[in-house]
Order: sequence, then C-alpha cells, then structure tokens
Amino acid sequence: MTEQLQAPRRVPRALTPFRHAGYRRLALALVLSSFASGVWIVALVWEVIRIGGGPAQLSAVTTANAVGVLLPALLGGVVADRVPQKLILLGVATVELTGMTLVAVLSLTDTTQIWHLAAVSFATGVGMAFYYPAYSAWLPALVPESDLLAVNGFEGMVRPAIGQAIGPGVAGFVVGILSAGAAVSVAATASLFALLALATVPRTPVRRDLAALAVGHPVASAVRDMREGFRLHGAHAVAAVVAAVRLADAAADHGPVRGADPVPDQGPARGWAR
Repeated sequence: MTEQLQAPRRVPRALTPFRHAGYRRLALALVLSSFASGVWIVALVWEVIRIGGGPAQLSAVTTANAVGVLLPALLGGVVADRVPQKLILLGVATVELTGMTLVAVLSLTDTTQIWHLAAVSFATGVGMAFYYPAYSAWLPALVPESDLLAVNGFEGMVRPAIGQAIGPGVAGFVVGILSAGAAVSVAATASLFALLALATVPRTPVRRDLAALAVGHPVASAVRDMREGFRLHGAHAVAAVVAAVRLADAAADHGPVRGADPVPDQGPARGWAR
C-alpha cells in the first residue's frame, strides 16, 4: 500500500507569528493589558467625578500621566538596550497592577483623593515610557524578521479594538450598573492576568545592535520610541475620555450613575485643595 504524503497546510500570513509559543503568550498579555488600560482610563474619569472633581481636577490627573510619559522617555530606549526586556515589561505591569489595585481599594472604601489619582496616573505614565521601547526591542527575539509585519498588523488591530473600544465600553457598563470602583477592580483583575501571562514568556538575551550604540544613535532611537509610545497612548486616552464624556452627558440627561455622586458645583474637589 502506497502512502500518500500530504503537503503541510499553509498558515495564513497574518497568523504566522502565533506559531511561536513565546509570542502567543506575549500577545495574550498585550490583549489583557490593552483591555485593562481601556477600562482604567474611563474608570479613572468617573472616579474623579465620583469624588466631586471637575474639569480642573480631571486635567490635573491626566496631565500627571502625560508628564510621567515625557520625563523619562529618553531613557526608555537606552534601558531597553541594556536590561532584559522581559524584566522591564514585568516591572511596568507590576506598577500598573499596584496602582489600579490601590485605586480600587480607595474607591470601594470611599477614601479616594485627587492627589491619589494624580500620583497613580503619574506612575503609570512613567511605566508607559519604558514599555514601548522594551516591547519593540523584544519582538525580534521572539519572532523571525519575516513575521514582524504580521505582528504589526495584529497589534494595530488590538490597540484600537480592545484598548479604545471594548475596554472603555465595558468600563461604562460596569460604572453604570455598579460603580467606578468596580470598574477599576475589573481593570486591576485584567492587569493581574496580563502580568501572569507575561511571566510565562521565556526570557531572552538582550539584543544590542552595535551600530545603534554609536554616538547619537541611542538618543535618536529613544526619541522615536517616545514619539510612538506617546502617539499610541495619547490616542488611547483621547478616545477613552471622549467615551467618558458621552457617558457623563447621558448621566446628566437621565440622572446620576448608580454608585457615583453627582458632580457638585461647590468649589474644589475633596482632597485637592487644602
């Protein structure tokens, strides 16, 4: 009996990066992290509203995040060239999980103050400054160069779909039926699972391009990473804040959200001015 050899099935080009176990785990961590960030940014807006904050207080919290991204941004690319990228991403994920968990506890115990939110927002911004350079530097160690285009396509779908649509949508739903603290808890839970998924990705040696370490190149690379990270994070924040504003308009038309206090027009927010 003659055995007939069957040609191996070809994997669609868009799915080729998922042949690699390391990237599958990293992609799962990216999806969970993007979802957590999408929930977090809307829940953060509603937490400011819940404690009586207005536009000035919300601006202070979001500005703290932007400052956190910008201040160490030039160091992000340099550190990613010298420290194992997995350790950097684990550190960033730990900072985000800690901050979200802290805000969830403060909100559920009704002890949140604006400076708490500003401090956590600043810390997560600092983490974001290191996240994108390390993530970009790690990819070539996990997938071959021929798959990087497919990786970019997948990530280009994940960030807007998960981080700017599904995450904020879930946050609005949870805030509407429960509270801002519950929405932050959802974000913290997703962040925890993202950290666990990231921990399973194999650690790889630091890949240092000697040509890129010439005078002037690290700075140029860091500036490029800063610009890309701020572009992605900024677009994410704008989309989520727009979603929160729409929810606020709905609350104004149909009454306050359950679990959230109406916004007072009686001076500065509790905990901001002393």
